[in-house]
Amino acid sequence: MDYIAIDFETANNRGDSICSIGMSRFSKGKEVDRFYSLINPLQSFSASNIQVHGIYPDDVHDAKRFDELYPEIRAFIGEDPLVAHFAQFDINCLQTTIETYRLPKMENAYFCSCVLAKKLLTLRSNSLVNVLDYYGLGIENHHNALDDAVASGQIASKLLRPYDYEISGFLDEHQYQMGQLFSHRFGPMRSAKKAASSKKIALKPALV
Repeated sequence: MDYIAIDFETANNRGDSICSIGMSRFSKGKEVDRFYSLINPLQSFSASNIQVHGIYPDDVHDAKRFDELYPEIRAFIGEDPLVAHFAQFDINCLQTTIETYRLPKMENAYFCSCVLAKKLLTLRSNSLVNVLDYYGLGIENHHNALDDAVASGQIASKLLRPYDYEISGFLDEHQYQMGQLFSHRFGPMRSAKKAASSKKIALKPALV
């Protein structure tokens, strides 16, 4: 299975203030292509965000806007699923920015390498750096969108190796469903949630 590991950095606390994007294509567990670009968000930069990623307004002054870069982003992704570490953030950025610019909506599936780690490993923290450390991997520049995307892809590769790098094996074993852009989140299937809820109710002691 091919998948696209993706990561965004933002200028401020708004999801549609994307100032850089990193994408890394993985095929059969190995990186085969990558994409990186600065993006002009047409928004102000907060000092706290600059402190995290080191991108300043002057750095993106001549960069393309998200809507100008969107055709290249879509062409790189194609119809393959996306993966991000703590996908809740990155998927929200993608969806919110697409809506802000009123662009054609993508319908790609996605999953989360952080959720995979939480389900398959027994670590105190499932942060990007901590999971990388568990696998003996490092990262040159944390919070660089490309480096973080590659790291997420590497983590997904390690976690999916027992399933021959197929996310379907994990989904079947743990009764999870893929997320889908503008539709639903990656997580336990509804039937699995209902079964777990019913089990808890059955085990609840009767009131006397």
